[in-house]
Amino acid sequence: MMEKVLVTGGSGYVAQFVMAQALAAGYAVRTTVRNVAKSQAKVRAGLTELGADASGVEFVAADLTHDDGWLEAMNGIDFVLHVASPMPLDLPKDENDLIIPAKEGALRVMQAAHAAGVKRVVMTSAFGAVGMGRADNEHVFTEEDWAVLDGPGMNAYYKSKTLAERAVWDFADQSGLEVVTMLPVAVLGPLLGGEANGSNHLIQMLLTGAMPGLLDIAIPIVDVRDVARAHVLALQGDVAGERFILSNGNGMKLAEIARILRANLSAEETAKLPKSSVPSWLLRLLAPVVPLLKQTVPDLGVVKKMSNAKAQRLLNWQPQYSNEETLLQVAKMILVAKN
Repeated sequence: MMEKVLVTGGSGYVAQFVMAQALAAGYAVRTTVRNVAKSQAKVRAGLTELGADASGVEFVAADLTHDDGWLEAMNGIDFVLHVASPMPLDLPKDENDLIIPAKEGALRVMQAAHAAGVKRVVMTSAFGAVGMGRADNEHVFTEEDWAVLDGPGMNAYYKSKTLAERAVWDFADQSGLEVVTMLPVAVLGPLLGGEANGSNHLIQMLLTGAMPGLLDIAIPIVDVRDVARAHVLALQGDVAGERFILSNGNGMKLAEIARILRANLSAEETAKLPKSSVPSWLLRLLAPVVPLLKQTVPDLGVVKKMSNAKAQRLLNWQPQYSNEETLLQVAKMILVAKN
């Protein structure tokens, strides 16, 4: 019989690519969504858009904030790909509104997986659980690093990812459950249903004039298809107990991203692309009265360095899509969707 994987949060952007890769690798797939009636058609359409056969995908209603549905979701499952995590467009005023559901939700999944005898759980954490809270141009981040919770630039989202991952490792140590965690940087890639999900919003902001000028910040990038492939690779092999940074090189400055877009797209397509930089001294001056800037200021001028050598060595993984290729594909799809 085919081995069966459960992918949590099936209506999410990354989760749909993960499901498509799992199907392509020969796994049977079940997924959790909060509302099956509302999400099923959209998820199947997304999988079909990715060239996957969605006809056999099973759906179970389960929410990270409630116990209902999780034991049913785990019944007969060999592996779990825990991708779901709260990710609001705007950070809450109270960080616990994000931290508590992320941490408790992750533990709820682990407990249900352990009770059902699941072989291994692969959890999507984030590079933020490694590299946030530390503004440093010299340090090369590896999987041995952990974010500094009270450090510069830390926010509720990255704190939620860090604390959720730590809780999962504590549970794994106590229970013996096999766990692997993935630490992707900013995930970009093809749009699904014409929507600019996740970090694709950054490219949308650049192309639509929503960003008035280029900030002196650097964004490390990885393609969503490479992220999905790493998740599926982690289901097998001697990698239990490991963390893996998923990145295609160090951070790219917004000015470099803008240069790539301008060099490869028409003048009409890049008409709203910012041409000038916002002075860092001005951002620092405004930071005390603009909360979003207060979080950005510690990263001004910082290009985070990181190593994906461990993923290459143990998972036999390396990015198949260059940053330029990914950026341009995202940009062209955003431009088509806008028209």
